[in-house]
Amino acid sequence: MTGSVTSDQFYKLDPGLMLEEQVDWYTDAGKENYFQNDVDRAKELLDEAGYDNELVTIMATRDYDHHYNAAIVLQQELEKLGMNVELSIIDWAAMQEEIYDPSAHDMFVSSFATRSIPHQFPVLSKRAEFAGWTQSEELDRLLDEIKLQETQEDARAVFAELQEQFYEDLPMINIGKFHTITSMDESVEGFDELVGPIFWNVSLND
Repeated sequence: MTGSVTSDQFYKLDPGLMLEEQVDWYTDAGKENYFQNDVDRAKELLDEAGYDNELVTIMATRDYDHHYNAAIVLQQELEKLGMNVELSIIDWAAMQEEIYDPSAHDMFVSSFATRSIPHQFPVLSKRAEFAGWTQSEELDRLLDEIKLQETQEDARAVFAELQEQFYEDLPMINIGKFHTITSMDESVEGFDELVGPIFWNVSLND
């Protein structure tokens, strides 16, 4: 994360898929499987998987510096494990098509903006058919079960189960959360942002 966004002022290492500020949903369930940083265990898993120096391609874009920077660090970390890794760097528009071609990459670096509910993360659902092709029937079952709960507290409890299952299935690697900075002239009033700028009720105070 430091390599990606330069300073720990701008990121947080956190197992939660939702933000801590999202009190209706946040949980740290599965945290024992987050950020283990166990090189020896990683090498054991490579051996168990039968890895034999096959070329691994990481796709990323320079259109977003933090994606590209993360890809560079990821390549270096995997090479420390003895893996044969190359980067495929393309523009963001092309990448939105190429990520759906399994012959074009083995993994890709991307990010998700804040989501209001867990169901808005396409990587959690097999039915979403998002690149990476999550295959977990259990994740889909838990997403459905969340909808059946009568209270938010019960829904959050089921989501905690889902997040535990997420770290078992690992359809996506959660590296961390990063913050962005928005600056504006002091004359701007009423500006807000959530998954992009919100211009309703924005005005200039002359």
